[in-house]
Amino acid sequence: MSWRQYPPVERVGYHLARVRAWGRRATVPGLSVRAAVWLAGLAGLLLAMPWSGWLGPVLPVAAGLALLPAVAPGGGWVAAVQLLAIGTVAVRVATPATDPPLPVLLLLGAVLYAHHTAAALAAQLRTDAVVPAAVLRHWAGRAGLVVAGSALLGLAIAVLAGSARPGPDTGYLAAGAAAAVGVVAVATWLRHRRSAGSGG
Repeated sequence: MSWRQYPPVERVGYHLARVRAWGRRATVPGLSVRAAVWLAGLAGLLLAMPWSGWLGPVLPVAAGLALLPAVAPGGGWVAAVQLLAIGTVAVRVATPATDPPLPVLLLLGAVLYAHHTAAALAAQLRTDAVVPAAVLRHWAGRAGLVVAGSALLGLAIAVLAGSARPGPDTGYLAAGAAAAVGVVAVATWLRHRRSAGSGG
């Protein structure tokens, strides 16, 4: 006899018992990573919106949407929330009246990176996993270095954007694109080199 054939009251009790059992097994590190996914996703959605957009039902809807990647970090909800944030801020950039300032864009980029890396870690961990403190320190340190490097790069871009530059802006955009491709290439090479070293 399947549990679906039981009366509704017994089915509710069955699910409540499963939730209580999950709550007893869950660990603080496992839940902390999921909470980081939720907070970063919520911050990304709110930063993508104008300040006036936080009023009304937007805040609870954003909180609910940000909860989906925290519950299923290995699914498509992570990309969906990030694409929603990017699409929203793209509309703002295209609209002069709601064009976000540069610090908001830089902060949004840092938050979306934190959301991505936290979701990647959460996808590898169960909520009842016993996580060594060294793993969390390594993850937090790497994420902090990337965010700090992005902040310094953004500051340099802001300084260049506010100063007189010789030549057209196209050259600076091309140089920035080349630098981004170079960073990705170096990171990929280092990753393959580390994998080859550990395999040998």
